[in-house]
Amino acid sequence: MRIHTGEKQFRCNICDRAFHQANNLVKHKRIHTGEKPFKCHICEKSFSQSNDLIKHKRTHTGEKPYKCNICDKKFAQKVNLTVHERVHSDEKPYKCELCSKTYKYVYALQSHQRLRHNKPKIKCTWTDCNEEFNRHLDRMRHIKAQHDPTPYHCDRCDRKYASRRELNHHKRKHEIMKTRKLMKK
Repeated sequence: MRIHTGEKQFRCNICDRAFHQANNLVKHKRIHTGEKPFKCHICEKSFSQSNDLIKHKRTHTGEKPYKCNICDKKFAQKVNLTVHERVHSDEKPYKCELCSKTYKYVYALQSHQRLRHNKPKIKCTWTDCNEEFNRHLDRMRHIKAQHDPTPYHCDRCDRKYASRRELNHHKRKHEIMKTRKLMKK
């Protein structure tokens, strides 16, 4: 009855989100506590929800219970079958609010909005940088030009590295090659 009336009497004391049923509140609270009581007996990976463990186990068993009725392709998760079935149909459920163009896949809509309506969504990953970009390639170019993710430069060649450890490992290769050349003489 609570579902039909909209009454949600079970409320999270951390984020104030409300639920129709107590068991849904218990599941939700695991987000805040980080509790993961469902453990895979094969690889020891843990999950907060039992259905996530069930889906995960399929990676070990190879089970694919969801089958396309048109091409017989099989999937481990129902959501992947749903997305796949659009290949066989004209369904385009994702609509641009600005120009009403429709797309089969959410990623296609997001790409359209970034490129056609100049809605930057891709943020620079460096701390204290608020730059946003339309394309991943533009972000990578920005990082290389502005932040230089490889500050450790080899003084013997043009190689660059993100850490001093990687640079030192590389320099040892120069020493090995130098030693080999001397031994050949």
